[in-house]
Amino acid sequence: MVVQHQEHFLQFKLINTILRGKVIATTKSTVDVTGYATVDLGVINHTVSTNFSTTDINSASHIKITNSVYFTAYGVVGSGGVVKIADFVISNESTNTTSLYQGKTQNWSGVPTNYYISPKGTVSDNGSDIDIVPAISKI
Repeated sequence: MVVQHQEHFLQFKLINTILRGKVIATTKSTVDVTGYATVDLGVINHTVSTNFSTTDINSASHIKITNSVYFTAYGVVGSGGVVKIADFVISNESTNTTSLYQGKTQNWSGVPTNYYISPKGTVSDNGSDIDIVPAISKI
């Protein structure tokens, strides 16, 4: 989701999932990604916080579950026009599990004009990785 820098504190709820209700590998699992990603904009210093889970609602165990949030911000630097001022991934993973929670923060600095944030849950089983990229909506 691309957001123009207009507000000081933005929170996004992860809604729906592309993979909800579909078969994952041979486990016949239903996996859901739910929670929040928050962008707190200060004057120069800013924070991205995550609070979300990837969960198999059938309680099937998976070889690996990974949670990731991709973040990129653009801003004006000098007379060079709009440039990328932040670009990072917040991630964690766990093996042989039915769910994974992520509650992390990442600080960054700059004067953003807009930014892009994209959360993702990945389930790995039997040599295949299935990405679950939820739709997000501004709260």
